Amino acid sequence: MLNAPAPRVLRNLGWALAVTVLLAGCSGDEGVRSYQVPKSSTPAAAGEDGHDHSHEEEIHWHAPANWQAAPGSSLRLANFRIPEAGPSAECYVVILAGDGGGEAANVNRWRGQLGLEPLDAAAIAREGKDGRAGAGPYRYFRVVNPAQPGKAMLAAILPLGGRTAFVKLLAPADKIDALTPQFVAFCDSLEPASAHS
Repeated sequence: MLNAPAPRVLRNLGWALAVTVLLAGCSGDEGVRSYQVPKSSTPAAAGEDGHDHSHEEEIHWHAPANWQAAPGSSLRLANFRIPEAGPSAECYVVILAGDGGGEAANVNRWRGQLGLEPLDAAAIAREGKDGRAGAGPYRYFRVVNPAQPGKAMLAAILPLGGRTAFVKLLAPADKIDALTPQFVAFCDSLEPASAHS
């Protein structure tokens, strides 16, 4: 009968095996390695003229002449800077599946972002204003907190049959009233891509 190895020998053998595995995983190269991976295709950003040239999203718009198209992101279909309203002033379009959480949840989230208390459904109904885009009716909201004069917003919700477009304009509170006609004109211009076919 063979003698069983001592526990100390097994423990040392385990450590030696672990160190060997760790060293085998290391190469002689020092430093961080970087790899290039092809980017997944995302919808095209707005063109230099402020129009959406992407047929994938099936919606087009006409931006005010003083808005500057800015790089979008994977979530933002369009992104614009509004230099006359300050360096942080911007407007963007996002399209989400379904109702995007619903009107009340979104309005109260926007209010929370500006440090305001939530509203009940009746108050939200009173706060919203109706608009009509080529793509259909929408509602928009003015969200301003006098205690935060550096930040305010206009936000529109446009149902698109199974999806919802959200248009959000962020600017200092003292610029919001002057920007409202431009925002409404932009929202009114949203129309189906089929109108351009």
